[in-house]
Amino acid sequence: MKLKAERFDYIAETERLVIRPLQKDDYENWLNAFENRSPSQHRHDKGKMDMSECTLD
Repeated sequence: MKLKAERFDYIAETERLVIRPLQKDDYENWLNAFENRSPSQHRHDKGKMDMSECTLD
C-alpha cells in the first residue's frame, strides 16, 4: 500500500495535545497500535485487522 506524498505543515498545539502530520518515526507506534487492537466492542468497530500489507516503505 503506497500513499501519495503531500505536504501538510500545519501544527496545532495546546497544553496537553499536539496535532501534526505523521512522520516516519511514528510508523512503529502506529503499527503496534493497530496490531494490538482489542476484539470488536461495538458493531461499527472493525476489531482486529490484518496489518501484514503495511510496511515502512
